[in-house]
Amino acid sequence: MTVKSCEKVEKSQVALTIEVNAAEFEAAVEKAYQKMRRKISVPGFRPGKAPRKMIERMYGAEVFFEEAINIAFPEAYEAAAEQEKLQIVGYPTVEMVGEVTKDGFTFKASKTTLLKCMIGLLPWKRGQTLLNGQNIAKMKPADVWKTVSYIPQSHGFAFSYTGLEMVMLGRSSHMGTFQQPGAREIEMAERMMEKVGITRLAYKDCNRMSGGELQMVLIARALINEPQLIILDEPETGLDFHNQILVLDMVKRLSGEEGISAIMNTHYPTNAMSVSDEAFMMNHKGRFFYGPTREVLTEENISQSFDVRVLVSDLVDNGRHVRSIVPVALTAN
Repeated sequence: MTVKSCEKVEKSQVALTIEVNAAEFEAAVEKAYQKMRRKISVPGFRPGKAPRKMIERMYGAEVFFEEAINIAFPEAYEAAAEQEKLQIVGYPTVEMVGEVTKDGFTFKASKTTLLKCMIGLLPWKRGQTLLNGQNIAKMKPADVWKTVSYIPQSHGFAFSYTGLEMVMLGRSSHMGTFQQPGAREIEMAERMMEKVGITRLAYKDCNRMSGGELQMVLIARALINEPQLIILDEPETGLDFHNQILVLDMVKRLSGEEGISAIMNTHYPTNAMSVSDEAFMMNHKGRFFYGPTREVLTEENISQSFDVRVLVSDLVDNGRHVRSIVPVALTAN
């Protein structure tokens, strides 16, 4: 494993570009063969007895590549994060760089560092994070994750999971280290998917879902943990208006009907206005504003923070008051 680069793509995000070399990928391909060979049919051979080269000759050299990536990725990512002294939480955003060949592959993985500090997996330079009055840094991780659920951005994953399997992963903090999900976890996942309205996605590969579908699966995964607090990392990014409204309505419903608190990181002030009670707005200059959302997201504050002139308008839709924030021009620095 080689870290090709470690770059800060935004103030709160780090991206690692990692190369898995030929020898490492070959070892992963061999493991993939050992795992998959019983499921592959080759004339003249009993199940599981066909040599790897025979399978590759019949189905193509790439037949084991996807599973090999799933095997190689976690180890490479963990080693890279340790090498760069990064602490990670949740699933990274993964982007393949170039083609996957027998000589290996390169991928880019990124995570937001602000949310890591908030959750307590990166130390604050000043201050602390309190969860129910306790300093997270002094709590057991299992106790934290039984209370908090993290919902990452809905990008592709290096792992192949169905919707049902992804939702069941939300119960991991309630299970032993080597405990496998059982009938109870499957039943809970099915009930949660029904509650969120995504039963149709139970057996669909997460990497084949639309951004909106995957975001709802990740919300179901967070809710099955029965948390007191959910943290959402830009949940509406990359979604069309229809799916943005679905996700935002779900966030509001969690707070109003389920009594679950939510912290949402977003680049869309209008969305923050529509769902939040309080807002914390910061920018690259080190300026920040905190307080009731309507007092924070004003034309003056946004202009000072981002050098953009905006118009804040109050609209009425079917008797419901909606506040809209529209950027209109750049301002002088």
